Amino acid sequence: MQFKKLFPFYLIILVLVILSRNNIFFWDTYQLGAKQAWALFEQGIFNWKLPSEIDSGHPPIFGMYLASLWKIFSPSLPVSHYAMIPFLLGIIYYVFRIGTHLINEEKAILLLILIMVDACFLGQAILMSPDIILLFFMFQLIYAILLDRPKLKILAATFLGLISMRGMMVMSALILFDVLQAWNLKVALQSLKKYLVYIPAVVTVIFFLMIHYLNTGWVGYHEESEWANAFQFVSIKELIRNVAVYVWRLLDFGRIAVWLGIFFLLARVPNIKADEKLFKLILLTALIDLIISPVLIIYKGLLAHRYLLPLMLMSSFLFWYLLIKSSLTAKRKANLLFLVVVFLLLGNVWVYPKKIAQGWDSTLGHFPYYSLRTKMIDYIDQNNIERSQVGTVFPNIGPIKNFDPKLDEEGFPKYNFEESSYIFYSNVYNDFEDHEIDALEKDWELVKDFSAFTVEVNLYKRKE
Repeated sequence: MQFKKLFPFYLIILVLVILSRNNIFFWDTYQLGAKQAWALFEQGIFNWKLPSEIDSGHPPIFGMYLASLWKIFSPSLPVSHYAMIPFLLGIIYYVFRIGTHLINEEKAILLLILIMVDACFLGQAILMSPDIILLFFMFQLIYAILLDRPKLKILAATFLGLISMRGMMVMSALILFDVLQAWNLKVALQSLKKYLVYIPAVVTVIFFLMIHYLNTGWVGYHEESEWANAFQFVSIKELIRNVAVYVWRLLDFGRIAVWLGIFFLLARVPNIKADEKLFKLILLTALIDLIISPVLIIYKGLLAHRYLLPLMLMSSFLFWYLLIKSSLTAKRKANLLFLVVVFLLLGNVWVYPKKIAQGWDSTLGHFPYYSLRTKMIDYIDQNNIERSQVGTVFPNIGPIKNFDPKLDEEGFPKYNFEESSYIFYSNVYNDFEDHEIDALEKDWELVKDFSAFTVEVNLYKRKE
């Protein structure tokens, strides 16, 4: 019976993955996915010591997973995309089971709809993304905690801590939630044996961090890494700006409707203080926020949308629960749910002007980029333009095999306005400065352009 109810959601995921199966590694996934998978594929799958230029401080478990599948089936984009299917289907399964536990199966379907239309989730769902694996183990651990499944806690907590540094933070938040959910310290202390199940996860994380430090001399980042600037502490002025950006990220891509809905519904739930399940949801959401957000806010470059996915999706849980438990009439509940769903879907076509950086990996809006990029590369090759003369920016720099494992071809170098003869530009690239965009449009010749829906890809040539 459960499978019948979940089948439409499974089908949507399968269709999305199949449609995306030839899409290249995009944004951070070519660093955390393809580059690390290649290193492990070529140097040994269980070689945890990555080359320093691609070691971002995370456990390389995702790279190991991809490299293992490449060894079995050969390195390719379809294999890499299909590798995400078990985790995507698992997210649906555990969200449904959690929703069923909190209310019932019928209402859990409404929760699934909210998760499935979330622009940030959908944007990551069509990528080969470690954040999807993080979400899977997060929901698996939440389910294990709520239903008190000790063996599942061991499994979920351990792998959650191994997927990334943020996975470690989410793991910490969920363990703390398990301790605090009874809201009775005496009861928690009397049940210490219950929390011994987390020892394997904590020991595994500490072991990795120790080994990594002994091998490299650093944890998290090192001064010579490409992303070192992102880990610089902010000034007071920059901290205020980061708080504003953080709030913007939470409201972005239609999520403003979710948060407004939460505040609207809080005053419309009878006996709110006596609702134990609501208390647990609020506590869980607050703990994830309190542990993840300060780390993101105090550094210069860590406010990507996907970093906030656990908090975003938990806010959808909270909205859903408040909606079902509210005193609104059935018609008003349906209208409010419809309005929020529409806002979240519209988030996928939510596009800012060129000079405002946008989280393109966090909506389906970037989907046309893949075919447009291919067209532009074909145009460059057909017109005998040397790729070494075409400058570009992240995420389009380096050997093509880091984007498509089957193509061992020359890629594009980082642009240099003084030396590059051509510039490969797309509005999905955030690394061009405002004055550089102005210069391209004013002082360079537009040789070729392709566009579709929300995305454009342009080739500029230096004027003689």
